[in-house]
Amino acid sequence: MANNVIKTSRVGPATSLVDPLILPLTFFDLVWLPDKPTNRVIFYKLTESSSDSFYSVILPKLEQSLSLVLTHFLPLSGHVKWDPQDPKPYIAVFPQDSVSLTVAEITDADFSRVSGKGLRHQTELHPLVSELPVSSSDSASAFTLQITLFPKQGFCIGLTINHLVMDGKTVVKFLKSWAHICKYGTTPQDLDLPMLLDRKVINILPELESDFFKRTPYLSGNARGDDGDTVPFTFVADFRDRLDPPVPVNYFGNCVYLSASLETKPRRFWRRWICKCCQDSKRFGEGLIHEELSQYGSCTRKE
Repeated sequence: MANNVIKTSRVGPATSLVDPLILPLTFFDLVWLPDKPTNRVIFYKLTESSSDSFYSVILPKLEQSLSLVLTHFLPLSGHVKWDPQDPKPYIAVFPQDSVSLTVAEITDADFSRVSGKGLRHQTELHPLVSELPVSSSDSASAFTLQITLFPKQGFCIGLTINHLVMDGKTVVKFLKSWAHICKYGTTPQDLDLPMLLDRKVINILPELESDFFKRTPYLSGNARGDDGDTVPFTFVADFRDRLDPPVPVNYFGNCVYLSASLETKPRRFWRRWICKCCQDSKRFGEGLIHEELSQYGSCTRKE
């Protein structure tokens, strides 16, 4: 699947900052420090529109609405920095910061198969996302985008996200906001914008953060394997409603925690996992969470 890059540009927030914005990372951000950037690809079927129409109408509208939505999600245009003298990384957004946007075309692929629900090798999706720019050894972009056109078939939007910056719930809120602004040209009223950047709403004891740096989790193993191999499986829990007080719904950042990492043989794992979820999923998940965090006292609400 050959990827022909048409252009690479930068899109900044419609309203520029006057002063730099510095955001410290919380415990829920730092747990993702060892992870690689995450990717998402969203496909849009578009068989009746010509390439000229895409480049003259659809793409400019996407770029304009992206600039508008970034005003509500300012950290996405910034960088994750870790100066040698600082104990931990932080997010820095400067007045002229922007998001890298790559526009590409792929003409030798079956859009229906690539965007379908069937199994495919992960390398088939690599041309649909951009690498996260790294400007130096202590600074990396928070976010990058790629829009790829499959002429007379459709297009897709690929996101590459530094997980230190936000979790999946924040990503979904960003995508919904972008889609609304692109379609209607107005700020959505039901998504609680602008996003809250205040880190003080994360009520976590300092001991959690210091303990994290002592034993940073690394996961390894095969994503799939024969029945003789072990397969790692990790799931997370959303803590927005579990902290005391609860975290506001418009909080920007991470608020999920690695609840468990299991390694087992594939067939045995899926059999045990499905049975366990069906029998007592809530107790299973929350029990593991509280067992992990109980040593740190009353940072979570009691039911």
